[in-house]
Amino acid sequence: MLAGIARIHIYFREINKAEKERCQTENLLVRFGRILDNSFNEIYVFNAETFKFTQVNVGACRNLKYSMKELTHLTPLDLKPEFSKETFEELISPLKTGQKPMVIFETLHKRKDETLYPVEIRLQLMKDESPPVFIAIVQNIAKRKNDKEMLMNYARELERSNKELERSNKELERSNKELEEFAFIASHDLQEPLRKITTSGDYLLDKAKNLDKHSRKYINRMQKSAYRMKYFIEDLLSLARVASKPAPFELVNLEKMVKTVCEDMGNLIHSTQGVVNIKNLPAIEGDKNQLYQLFMNIILNALKYK
Repeated sequence: MLAGIARIHIYFREINKAEKERCQTENLLVRFGRILDNSFNEIYVFNAETFKFTQVNVGACRNLKYSMKELTHLTPLDLKPEFSKETFEELISPLKTGQKPMVIFETLHKRKDETLYPVEIRLQLMKDESPPVFIAIVQNIAKRKNDKEMLMNYARELERSNKELERSNKELERSNKELEEFAFIASHDLQEPLRKITTSGDYLLDKAKNLDKHSRKYINRMQKSAYRMKYFIEDLLSLARVASKPAPFELVNLEKMVKTVCEDMGNLIHSTQGVVNIKNLPAIEGDKNQLYQLFMNIILNALKYK
């Protein structure tokens, strides 16, 4: 008798354990269903033959503005205006034949108020269900489409800017060519008369010893004006060279550079009784022609305002 009671007690404990596991499983399924039902994504279950919706989640009702009852009287074709029955059958054919486990595509969904919004759909066929059903998980991709459109607009704007830059570069090349032509003209046609003036002035100052002080003063003025004009032309030439094709930097000995400038300006320095002291100048990296022009301008201004 006691043994029998003990066996019944053990039997009830086993039933309680199985019941507890079953309740836990049901709770998990209920919770999972509640999560899916309240998902922002639209979830549809529809009959594989009639296409009638059998289940839809709250997200679908919220996005489409239909009630749950209204949606159960509709099919996917009522929501996808770009599809006919034939084109939809063609889309799901790989699922029915088993060629694909899932079909992913983009389309438009039509709300109850006839407005449209872009969506991405993941569609699967559950053949083992009775009857077989399709499950569709739908994501609103309006933001992604907007971002993509913004990116495409940016790409078009970038392409337009590149074309504009290319046109500007061609225009710059044309301008540089004109500057080079100007430099050639200035070098040959403008400086030659100045060389003759300065040479003639130097000759007069050197040979005409008995010229009166007044005449020598005018010759000196003529020489200074000719030298200034020469330097102005050289400034223009330097500007043309920099604008058309900047020269590469090289190591320049500034002491030798200034000595060369003083030799080239010897007559002007002598006629103005100027003195240039050169001492401990370094060697630096730079544009040789521009440095020459820099020191020439410095010495010229010093002689002019001494």
